[in-house]
Formats: sequence, structure tokens, C-alpha cells
Amino acid sequence: ALELITGYKKQELIGKNPNYFSSGRHDKSFYQQMWDDLLVHDHWKGELYNQRKNGEVFPEELSLSVVRNEQGKVSNFIGIFRDISRFKATEKQLSFYANNESLTGLANRRRFIHAVEQQIAVSKRHDSLFCVLFLDIDRFKEVNDVHGHHIGDQLLRAVADRLAKIMRIEDMVCRYGGDEFTILLTNTSTTQSRLVAEKCRNELSKTFKLEQLSLD
Repeated sequence: ALELITGYKKQELIGKNPNYFSSGRHDKSFYQQMWDDLLVHDHWKGELYNQRKNGEVFPEELSLSVVRNEQGKVSNFIGIFRDISRFKATEKQLSFYANNESLTGLANRRRFIHAVEQQIAVSKRHDSLFCVLFLDIDRFKEVNDVHGHHIGDQLLRAVADRLAKIMRIEDMVCRYGGDEFTILLTNTSTTQSRLVAEKCRNELSKTFKLEQLSLD
């Protein structure tokens, strides 16, 4: 199992220190705390990142136990670990879809509303301005009816990409539902918000080329 997980052969590992697998992601204080806890409680369990022979860094769940002799002195350490790469990938995916809309990858409605509520509190506390923009796609139902939902989905993704590219990192773009999009602009005056809205309108008024179609 160790060979399969790490990519090393038995002959390469016998006699080596377990730090042979170290990925370099954890500092000395991490390992010091781990060993301190292990020697105090005779057991330690946690997650860390190690490295396979090919250089790939992977997450593992590690359980360490102390074996003591009749005099109570440490005679051995036993380590059991499992590769939790798939679990972490699934966890990351679930976290993404809990906060993001699946078709476009933008923030979903729940995340957007939560962000607006937080921004209201921040703005009250610091007496700052923010803006929320609402927009939708003209004749979107016509696109779906005439060209099919797969073209409609492509159009939604294209709109999302254009909006995301022209926003600042600190702003949030959301697919609110259907063909509706919302944008949260932080620390933005009314004048600046109008300029952003005009920029969005200009960007979305450009022709969308989807497969063999050109949509205006």
C-alpha cells in the first residue's frame, strides 16, 4: 500500500526516516507541536501534506501512536495514514457549488445576498458607499426558443465571462437566476457606479459569436 501511494519501492524506503516524504509545506513549529502532543498523549491524529516520488504533493490523514516498553520508555512509533486526495477534491467541489452557480461558476444567489448583508454592516460601520447593479439579457427567451437551450447556456456563460473580466477583484458578480445577473461594487460612489454600469452595457452590446451564430 505504501508503494502504491508514494510511488517508491520497498528497497528505496527501508531504513529511511519518515521525513523522506516531506513536502516542505509545513514548518518546524508544525512538526514540533505534533511530536510534543504525541509524547504527552501517546497519540496524534491530523492532516498534513507529503510528497510522492514523482514530486506530486498529496494530502494525507495520519495517525501516530507511541509504543512503550515495560519501563515506560518509548520503543517504537507506529504511523498509519491514508491518501485523502479524492476526499479533499470532493470537499472542494462541494464547497464551490455551495457558493457558486454551476453553469457559469459565478457567485450564486445565496452567497450574493450574504455578501450584500455583510457589506451593509461594513458600510454602516465605516460610513462608506457601495452599489448593487441588476441586469438581464434582452430577448433571452427568444434565443432559447429559436436556437435551443444549449445556445442559451453558452450565451449565459459568455455574458458571465465578460462581466467577470471587467470587474475588480474586490467586486462580486452573481448569476441571480435565469438571465438575471447582479454585481456588488464595494467602496464605490454613485458616479463611479454609473460608469461601471455603462461599461457593462457597452461590453454586452458587442456581438456574441456562439458556434455558427452571431447574436447581438
